[in-house]
Amino acid sequence: MKVKSVLIAAFTLFLAGCGSDEKKVDVVKPASSASTGAVAYVDMDSLQAHYQFYLDGKASLEQKVNAYQTSVQQKEKALQQMQESIQRKMQQGQITTEAQYKAEVDKFNRQQNAYAQYRSTTEQELAEEQDNFARALQDSLDSFLKDFNRSKKYTMIFNKAVMLYGDAGMDITDEVVAGLNKRYQKK
Repeated sequence: MKVKSVLIAAFTLFLAGCGSDEKKVDVVKPASSASTGAVAYVDMDSLQAHYQFYLDGKASLEQKVNAYQTSVQQKEKALQQMQESIQRKMQQGQITTEAQYKAEVDKFNRQQNAYAQYRSTTEQELAEEQDNFARALQDSLDSFLKDFNRSKKYTMIFNKAVMLYGDAGMDITDEVVAGLNKRYQKK
């Protein structure tokens, strides 16, 4: 990206040379290498495919979601069986009074309410875990890039997904993934 600075300086000198000798244009020199405009990008899809913290967190979340789905299926099946049992008892004459029927229906309603509460609570807990994981992932990436960039001095580091074009030489994904994994293994 030094070419860009050279071109800016050359253009400024060119403009300074145009016109009378009375006009002087001060050429501003970059204060640090960061102001040279060096940019890089990270391919987040590749990062997610190779960053062990992401893979471990994703596997843990998937395991919890699968356990939840299995539990929901079991509870729904139990509710369906309970409902069928009430109908069967009615058809077979095992429920003969309104009080017996009301007791069965009340029991079913309590189970159904407990199931609804379970779903609501568990879905909220899973959503919170997903949010916490996403936040931890972003914090990990932000913290690493801040440390990483102390020596690299990039002006900007982009997510490849939001770029229209980026030269392959600007791709620092492998370096970032290796650094993130090394730091994660230390914990």
